[in-house]
Amino acid sequence: SANHLFQMVKDLLNYSIVESGRMQLEIKKQNLNDILYQISPEIAVLIKNREINYLTSVSDHIYGYFDEERLRQVLENIISNAIKFTSKQGMIHVSASRTRHSLKITVSDTGIGIAPEDLEKVLDKEILFTTKGVHGEKGTGLGVSICAEILRAHGGKLEIESQPGEGTIVTLTLPDHDC
Repeated sequence: SANHLFQMVKDLLNYSIVESGRMQLEIKKQNLNDILYQISPEIAVLIKNREINYLTSVSDHIYGYFDEERLRQVLENIISNAIKFTSKQGMIHVSASRTRHSLKITVSDTGIGIAPEDLEKVLDKEILFTTKGVHGEKGTGLGVSICAEILRAHGGKLEIESQPGEGTIVTLTLPDHDC
């Protein structure tokens, strides 16, 4: 479909920017909620159409050091994946917390989960690993590895915990300093 083709081109462009080392970050201290509120209208349509429960548990004043555009890109991708793999009446929960030296953002879902043997493939930028969503949607296989590279460029990391049939937890960790 046209949407799939558009997403593939967009992912390939982002992948080439990340891989070439040309990605420039404008890291500054910002309120995480500013990004979550900007994402919400776009994601809300998908959530409503899929009849998925969506909960955000983030305090009003939770700050971190990040590039706003790139973190928005990461969150849109991770939340879109959660939507893609969560069935009707499922739950997606976005939360954030501060540790002594970092900001942790967690996106958890009650979706179909990821098999243990596939977890490493999802993060491997050399493998275009993709599976169909609960409604047969296709992905490019680049999104999560691009997200992981964006977080690495911030000095952070992306971690995935998942069990088939039990859902997935994606944790984004950003350091508490300019890098």
